[in-house]
Amino acid sequence: MNTNDALYRKALERRPLNVMNRFGGEDAALFSGRDIFQAVKESGAIVLAANARHPITAKGVLRAAKKHDAAVLIEIAKSETNYCGANFTNLPDYAVKYSGELGHGAVFAMHVDHYGIKGRDDVMKAVTQMGEIVPRGWTSLAIDASHLDDWNNLCATRDVAMHVPPYFGLEVEVGEIKGPGEFSTVEEASYFIGGLNSWGIFPDLIAISNGSKHGTYDKTLGQDEGINLERTLEIATALKPYGVSIAQHGISGTNIDKCAHFRNYGIVKGNVATLFQNVVFGIKMEPDTGNAVIEGDSYVKEADRGIPVELWNEIVAWCDSKGMSRKSGDYKKANLPFCEKILALEPKYLNRILDETEYWAERFIKAFNAEGTAEKVIESARSSPIVPISVPTTLPPRAATMAEIIPSKMAKRTKIILSAALFALCATFAAAEERVATQLTAEVMDYDVETGDFKAQGNVTLKREGVTLTSSYGTANTQTQKARVWDKVHAFGTYNGEELDAYCAQLDADFSVEGGDFIMTGGVNATFGARVLRSDVARLTGQAFSATNVKHFEDKSRRMVLTCSTLTGDYDDKGLRIADGKGNVIVTQEDDQKNSKLWCNSFAYRREQDRLTGTGNAHILVTEKADKKKSTDIRCDTLVYSFKAGSVTASGNARAVQDGRKVSARTLIYYPETGKLEAKGKPTITVDVKAPGPKKAPAKRTPRNGRNTVRKGGK
Repeated sequence: MNTNDALYRKALERRPLNVMNRFGGEDAALFSGRDIFQAVKESGAIVLAANARHPITAKGVLRAAKKHDAAVLIEIAKSETNYCGANFTNLPDYAVKYSGELGHGAVFAMHVDHYGIKGRDDVMKAVTQMGEIVPRGWTSLAIDASHLDDWNNLCATRDVAMHVPPYFGLEVEVGEIKGPGEFSTVEEASYFIGGLNSWGIFPDLIAISNGSKHGTYDKTLGQDEGINLERTLEIATALKPYGVSIAQHGISGTNIDKCAHFRNYGIVKGNVATLFQNVVFGIKMEPDTGNAVIEGDSYVKEADRGIPVELWNEIVAWCDSKGMSRKSGDYKKANLPFCEKILALEPKYLNRILDETEYWAERFIKAFNAEGTAEKVIESARSSPIVPISVPTTLPPRAATMAEIIPSKMAKRTKIILSAALFALCATFAAAEERVATQLTAEVMDYDVETGDFKAQGNVTLKREGVTLTSSYGTANTQTQKARVWDKVHAFGTYNGEELDAYCAQLDADFSVEGGDFIMTGGVNATFGARVLRSDVARLTGQAFSATNVKHFEDKSRRMVLTCSTLTGDYDDKGLRIADGKGNVIVTQEDDQKNSKLWCNSFAYRREQDRLTGTGNAHILVTEKADKKKSTDIRCDTLVYSFKAGSVTASGNARAVQDGRKVSARTLIYYPETGKLEAKGKPTITVDVKAPGPKKAPAKRTPRNGRNTVRKGGK
């Protein structure tokens, strides 16, 4: 990339502030991982993330990145800093130095890989270390608490993420990576990301256990690569509404042709570590996988590759002295004691290491469809809303109508897209030529006429047709017709004649979909008229709606409260038409005389049939308010409540308890209004009758002196 290009120069001014602070005098294109992840997503590509266990790996990868106009990540894991020459302190310096030696122009991010958390002590240490990592120039972080159970993983990841800048790229991990046969589940990943969102943590990527492993596949033991792309796609699809994609770990040893298909399965980041170490050491590798070849229980050193044979023999002797097998993965620990010796090698050795590193990086860049992604990052970064250092940190609010912000020549083809998607989840999106009054204020706003990108930050407030939306940040694009607002999102006002008051962590809107597609995530708490919803996620597409982990849905007009795992349905101008709930369904309802509570695995409501059906371990309990001892308890496989008939029909292993009677039959019909219970099909009625107790024996008389006596004389 031409470093004198005006776009490149402008993008450099929008680098993360920690980069500007440390490397502001350099023209290194060191950007946030978040910018790069977004660029490769939009390009349908994968970013190569290379672990530089030896610093020279970074130079070879940057050479390939510049040559192919590809964005890359240079990374090192927390554990690797304990046994490698590269670490959190020196690797950013090495990368920027090598970028300069190449004339700059390589676009990259510095990524902290696998920041391992195994307990509370690690969390506390992380709070301190994050404060050290940020000023060193790192721009992206992977928090790995996957060794912990799901709940503690969530809590530890949340706590560490709260101590990194929001402009950092953020990767998280669920399911410890162990190799073939070890798979994370959709439920684990959804719970994890939904939980983080509820705390205002919004990862870009998630690493999962999908059958890969770190290190070498020992073919002499029958080991082979086993990445399960089907499970990967299932998780990627489930997390797409959250804006989260997959980070694929353990790619070393995977056929390059298979890697070329990764991007079709939701993968946007590809980690390669051991392969590049093999290149430095000059270990024999399989030509299409980079997996180390093991012969005679030993790695095989090739004399014409990597470090010289003499230095390799020193490494082998050192590993022998540590009791390592000659095919051990612990050979990686030789990186630290031999780092300086490798850097001091003659140019012919360093050049052949660089050439082969570049060769493999090129193969991955091409397989990942990453050529040209660097330019995409530059285009995105140059319109970044990050305030340049020279601009005052406190800016007066600026109010403007959308017609003022968007040039008049674009007004007819541009739509207003930074609008509120309300709890009613109806679009307030309108064509600009309609001139509906829309006012937007923020501390900082940025609009790019060419790309259509619109960004706002700091007390973002949008007012339109009686509704006000506030948040800390907002982005939109007039061409894609998509918008996102996040951090303390609050929508309130009057909509369609009803009061609205809704909170969430993030709101996404896609106005290119007919009727609009709106997603509220993270601690959704909304009131619309007489209805209340609290859930992790709420979505409306056109007239179809859904919600995940529904903690509380209340319709005050019907005095009804519902909880379930998932809720889907649709509505029309007459109101609710279809609704389906699944997973731990509980429905409570009350009137002046009775309280009713229904449990089931799933329910379905159909307005056309005017009934609600509960299936799977259905159980309804109706209790009289005036006399709580008077109740009807019905259990069955399937329960149908007919609103028109005012009846509850239980079938499939149906049994009931009412006023001391136990009734079972093929079908039970209960009328809540009258309390009448009918049994049809081989009914059985059992009535508990108390058996009379045994007669009490007459008590013996005891005289006052306490002794039994008999009167003489018989009288």
